Amino acid sequence: MRTILGLYIFFLSPFIWSFPSDSIPKIDSANSFELHLGFEWYYSYNSFSSSGSKLPLFVSFGHANELNQNMIYADLKLQKKRLRGHFLPAMGTFMEQNSASEKGIYKNLLEANVGVQLSKKRNIWLDAGVLGSPYSNESPFSMDQLVLTRSLSAEYVPYYLAGARLSGVHKDWLTWHLYLLNGWQQIADINSSKSFGSKIEMQLNPKNKLNFNTYMGKEGISGSINYGMRYFLDLFWIHDFSSRWTFISCGYAGRQQFINNSGAYWGQLNGAVRYTTDKYGSFSFRAEYYHDPKNVVVAPLVESQGFKCFGFSVGYNYRLLKTMLFRVEYRSLDGQNGMLYSLSDGKILPSLNLFTTALTFWF
Repeated sequence: MRTILGLYIFFLSPFIWSFPSDSIPKIDSANSFELHLGFEWYYSYNSFSSSGSKLPLFVSFGHANELNQNMIYADLKLQKKRLRGHFLPAMGTFMEQNSASEKGIYKNLLEANVGVQLSKKRNIWLDAGVLGSPYSNESPFSMDQLVLTRSLSAEYVPYYLAGARLSGVHKDWLTWHLYLLNGWQQIADINSSKSFGSKIEMQLNPKNKLNFNTYMGKEGISGSINYGMRYFLDLFWIHDFSSRWTFISCGYAGRQQFINNSGAYWGQLNGAVRYTTDKYGSFSFRAEYYHDPKNVVVAPLVESQGFKCFGFSVGYNYRLLKTMLFRVEYRSLDGQNGMLYSLSDGKILPSLNLFTTALTFWF
């Protein structure tokens, strides 16, 4: 683990300490307070599900055939000179499934952290607590995403992290982050090892943004006969063709080592595009492919079956008010190995089709 940390410091230290102080944006020393509230209700129709059943592949919008709330949250941000804090409690079906492994109050925490600016002259911050995740091109907040539902890429990486984050900015075009973590989406540490992560965000020009993220750490409980070290690389690109067209793409790959010295790879690729009209809202489309042959992160329907899936989504989005968004989406997923969705009677289907509509309101 020391070797891993040393490599992170070696490759990223030039970004941290070599920038001249006049290249760092100035921090407003005035106190600031922000409070945002968000509400999101949805209805997802799946003809194969009984009323109220959970959809096993999804964390976001994870219930079918019932009207439910995906997420209700309060987003509180405080800053006082060189100190800041972020507190984001939430509830809803997203939190129920996303935080299922957590205990007590942790089940309702999406973020809870405090930070200090380490230098008066440089925009370098150290934050600690429950942190937002940098992985994949989608966050839990649907109004910020091109497509209503989250792709499989987002559902099978952490939505939150617990630990410490060192971050800084260079000339408005590059932001870097270094993470020391308890593990892969876990607030309470389940083993004695720590994990490491990094994020480099580059605003190449007004139309192009590129993110490169990494993760290294030992997974599983101490003494487990299963998981050992996990290595993960994530790259995504955002491109604005014009005021009407936006494109985003994400590809990632991971390798999981096992205690018996064997290993397995998994990965995915997806792309989404949105077209915005002057009066009639916007239209969105996404295509995705996910491949996890050894079920490293996707639980198998049948033992040793593996997971291979192609999917696409088509959606319509209309802003009723400045902070109120109505969306509807058709989503289709096809299991490339003939197995995708398990029914309550034990039957397994090769595909899954969903119609989802949602109303999101925030202020």
